[in-house]
Amino acid sequence: MNKVIIETLIGAIEPGQAAIDSPNARIATVHDGRQFYVKSPQWHGMGMPIRLANELFYYVLAGEHGLPMPNSAIVLIDGVGFWGSQRILNRQSLTIRDVPLAPEMRSRLKRTLRLSAQQRKVILRCMFLDLLLLNTDRTLWNLLGTTNGDFVSLDCFDHDRTFGWHGDPNHVIRTVEEIPFQAFLKLDPLVQMAVGHSSRRECNDLFAGLSFNMRDLDRARSYLPEGWISNAEYDLLANFMEHWWTLSGALFRSKLVYTMFT
Repeated sequence: MNKVIIETLIGAIEPGQAAIDSPNARIATVHDGRQFYVKSPQWHGMGMPIRLANELFYYVLAGEHGLPMPNSAIVLIDGVGFWGSQRILNRQSLTIRDVPLAPEMRSRLKRTLRLSAQQRKVILRCMFLDLLLLNTDRTLWNLLGTTNGDFVSLDCFDHDRTFGWHGDPNHVIRTVEEIPFQAFLKLDPLVQMAVGHSSRRECNDLFAGLSFNMRDLDRARSYLPEGWISNAEYDLLANFMEHWWTLSGALFRSKLVYTMFT
């Protein structure tokens, strides 16, 4: 298992950026010249730093299971903690919001997922970790691709809806019945491409090694800046996730999860 360390960096917003409550991430430059796309605690004007906490929880927990993601950090800007994902100039979203894959990108992805077991595992690991961590907002536009000829290397990003967050500041999934399982099928056709070129044993072996417990959640919480999640919010979250991880562990061991995606 990989050990994920969260850096805390000092940065400044690049000139000409949008307002603090913009729905778009802004670009900040940190002390060593790296640039990060940053989300503020006022993300979308909602004043909901728990969304940034979700980003950090997913980054730590999924990163320790080998999911490729942009290097991320807490970026302090004028003393305020932002969540930042490092900007790499030739790494772009596979598509823009609500727009289907371009034919050229679809062709590259089809070739990549046919020939590369490593990239197939990225899609499968992403799919299973989203289910375990209840990230209900996985779409084609929150996957990043680095293109090299006809090959695409994939990274995952944008996890502020981890743990089933749906937009209501008081809403956290409390029962299994509330889990929107259909939300985990949004990556079709990439999932079908990845599963179609993977054996059942490969899929089973991959998700059999994925598991979490409360020590993992507590360790991730230790990185959080003060104010990103309250004790009451954390207790509500932790109580349900402990229950879900127990149930999902049995589900994974039974190998029934595979049938959701085939």
